[in-house]
Parts: sequence; structure tokens; C-alpha cells
Amino acid sequence: MSENILAILPELWTATGQTFLMLGIGLSAAIVIGGPLGVLLFLLGPSQSLENKPAFVTLNWLVNTVRSFPFIILLVALV
Repeated sequence: MSENILAILPELWTATGQTFLMLGIGLSAAIVIGGPLGVLLFLLGPSQSLENKPAFVTLNWLVNTVRSFPFIILLVALV
């Protein structure tokens, strides 16, 4: 059994590196896009310094729509 593991070890290290690369790219994108978007959404909300109801409603709808995509993909995959 250990011979089998040793045979696939190089592929395992490559796959692990690729996984961490994808994780880093996704996390970086979430921080760069999601952080400012969340702060903007907060500041546009009611009783805040940049209160703007039409912009808040539009941005809130967009965020809630995009947030539901993973569940929709999971639902399709399960059916």
C-alpha cells in the first residue's frame, strides 16, 4: 500500500499546491471586492453618513442575488 502512496505523491503535492493557489485567489478576490462593497453598503444604509436609499436598495439587491448563487448551484447538483 505504501508503494501506491509513494507513486502518487508527486501528483498529490501538485494538487495540494493548486488547491492552495485557488484558495488564495478566491480569498484575495473576496477581500478586494467584498470588503469595500460591504463598507459601501453599510455607509449607504439608513441613518449613516452617505445615506442614499436608491443606491442602497440596488446594491443590497445585487449582493443578496449573488449570495444565493452557491445554493442554486448546489440545488441543481443535488437534483
